[in-house]
Amino acid sequence: IVRNIAPPLVNCAANKVIEIGSAWSFDEPAATDGCGNVTLTVVSTVTNVGLGQAFSVSQTWEVKDACGHAAQCV
Repeated sequence: IVRNIAPPLVNCAANKVIEIGSAWSFDEPAATDGCGNVTLTVVSTVTNVGLGQAFSVSQTWEVKDACGHAAQCV
C-alpha cells in the first residue's frame, strides 16, 4: 500500500510593481505534487487602498491534489 500524506508544494509568483494606468494580471503559482495532477483555484482577492493613487492587491490561491490534500499561497 502506498499512501500520499503530503500536501502539494506551491510557490506564488513574486510581487509586481505596476505603473498606474498599465494593464496587469496575476501570475499563476507553480504547483507540484507526488499524487498526480493538481488544480488551482482563486480563494480570494483583496484590494487595499493606499495614499493617492497607490494601492495593493493580493490574491490567495489554493492548490488541491488528487488525494484530497491542499495548500495555499498569497
